[in-house]
This record gives sequence, structure tokens and C-alpha cells, in this order.
Amino acid sequence: MNIRKKIIFGIVCLSCFGLGDASANVMQIHFNEDEPIIETDLSTIDKITFTNTGFSIHLTDNATENYGYGEVEKITFSDFSSIEKIGKEENLKLMISPNPVDNIIRIIGYNNSEPAQLSIYSLNGEEVMRIDNWQGELIDASPLSAGIYILRINTTTIKFIKS
Repeated sequence: MNIRKKIIFGIVCLSCFGLGDASANVMQIHFNEDEPIIETDLSTIDKITFTNTGFSIHLTDNATENYGYGEVEKITFSDFSSIEKIGKEENLKLMISPNPVDNIIRIIGYNNSEPAQLSIYSLNGEEVMRIDNWQGELIDASPLSAGIYILRINTTTIKFIKS
């Protein structure tokens, strides 16, 4: 693999999980041969390092996975919209699934130990839905027309698409 391909691969990896807000949660490595696809949860990846012949994925449990450029056909990422917020004790990662949504919004990653204020805004800033004392239950999105919206839980925001 030439240096240009290595740089592009590195930029894709960094843009998906290394620069803060994540837009994916699983990395899949597809091989040239009939080997099974390897899936790695991005939250378990500490860093990726590159050499002239391959790359290494360093996991948060101190394990390392090594791959040669010649054996990997492609790398894909599952697509979720999410946002990370640094909390006092741990990272809080909220995701909307599925996104785009049809009629039901499911929030993944919300710690429902305390009720929250949930609001949904149109792109022009109009609050189109509000739920006080929301505790993690599913949200009925059927009253919303198709479009792009901003969902806010207390001070955390997530963009989603209503189909």
C-alpha cells in the first residue's frame, strides 16, 4: 500500500473516532480471502498505529490486533448519529437508533436515574416537541413531518432525520 493510501486510511479512521464526536460505533475489517469479517466496537479502541507493511489496533484492554495492508480489502463503519459529552466521572454517549427515524425514536446510552427535559427543535429553532421528566422511554415521532431535527436532552444535543 502506498503512502497516499495510508494517509487516506488514517484520515478516515481519525474522522470516525479519533477526533471527539463519533459518527460510528463499529469498525468492520473485510479481508481479501474467505476469512470472516472482524467487528470491533470503537469504544474499545485506544489508538491505531501505522507501519510500512500494515497497521495495529491498540485496544483499551491493552490487547493489540495487527493487520497487513495486503490482507485487508476494506474497512467499513456502522452509521449512527451520536454525540459524546465528558461528564464528571465517565463519558456519556447518546445515540438515536435508527437514524433516520420513522415513527419511534429510541435513545441509546441515556442513564435514566434522573428525569430529564427532552425537546425536539426544527432547523429554524422552533421547539416542536417537549417532554418534561423524560426517563428514557421511546418517543413517538409520528406527529413530526419529514425533515432534519435537533433533539436536546438537558444540555446534550443530537441531530436526527425523520423520514
